[in-house]
Formats: sequence, C-alpha cells, structure tokens
Amino acid sequence: MVEASPIASVLSDPRLPDNPIVAVNAAFLELTGYSADEILGRNCRFLAGKATEPWLSEKIREGVKEHKPVLVEILNYKKGGQPFRNAVLVAPIYDDRDELLYFLGSQVEIKEDQPNLGSA
Repeated sequence: MVEASPIASVLSDPRLPDNPIVAVNAAFLELTGYSADEILGRNCRFLAGKATEPWLSEKIREGVKEHKPVLVEILNYKKGGQPFRNAVLVAPIYDDRDELLYFLGSQVEIKEDQPNLGSA
C-alpha cells in the first residue's frame, strides 16, 4: 500500500499491541537511515529523542486514540542521532465496513529554508 510512494511512509496496525509498524517504504528507510528489519514491529515512537516536543507527541497520540487525522511538525531523530524537523501526517485507514485497519504515517523532512507549518 505504501511501497511505491515517493513520500516516506509507514503503515501501523492498531489491532496489535502498541500499534506496531507493519509496512514501510524505501523513502522512509532513506529518510531515517534505518533498515526495514529495524523498523517493522516497532511503534513510531522510536523516532523521538531528547528534544522531541512532548506536546506534539501527545497530539499524535490523541489523534490515534480518537481515530482522527493529525498533522504536526515535530523534531525527530535519524538512526545516527541526527535531529530533523519532520512534518508528520498520521491518518486512519478503514475497510469498506468502516472498521479501522491501519494508520498511515507519512513524513517529510522540513529543511531550515522551508516555511514552518505552525504546528504548535
């Protein structure tokens, strides 16, 4: 579902404990520096670090809990520990019976010369 996307993307399964990542694309691997084996089965929280804004992490958690799309610009960390400003969209995916199947998480690195999304 996300494999062909040029946007860094993951799918997580909220029906499993801790909503683990079950699919990841090459753009996400390139962005973060992790391999698929290091990502699959983990919750996306592994991208958070010392300076990640807790109120933005909470905003994502609330969106997941309420099954609502959420967009934030948050400080995340690559595998090597390098921080990066990350525009994260998390959105629920439903089946034809309106049952929640997955959450789509897409990430775009925001460079310093790009405008701020105003996510505070």
